Amino acid sequence: MVWQSVPFVAITLHSALLTVPAELYESARLDGADGRRIFRSITLPLLRPVFGLVLCLEVIWVFRCFAQIWAVTEGGPGEATTTLPVYAYRVAQSLHRYDLGAAVSTLTVLLLVAVLIAYFRQLLRQEAER
Repeated sequence: MVWQSVPFVAITLHSALLTVPAELYESARLDGADGRRIFRSITLPLLRPVFGLVLCLEVIWVFRCFAQIWAVTEGGPGEATTTLPVYAYRVAQSLHRYDLGAAVSTLTVLLLVAVLIAYFRQLLRQEAER
């Protein structure tokens, strides 16, 4: 999972950084802004939609990587690597509480939908402001 997500995030953020016009950085430096101020005032606002997209995709991928977690640690040691899908499987299989496992799975899907709806609402609000 790490071999898939880290290169994707790195390439995506690098591509987004290349789309920021160099003139913005140059004018900020001429106005006397330091590196932190340039990042906070120019880079971060322009890359916020990309950060949101990457964050949503990473959350989806983490919820999707049940097989890797189960094969390596089975959610352990203790509860250290237990995600909602792993918890749903544990409850359904070990306790034979299939109803509770289905409820946890439904909760997982609803949680992901809520996060995506919040992201898309924010994205549409930003597009309407432009």
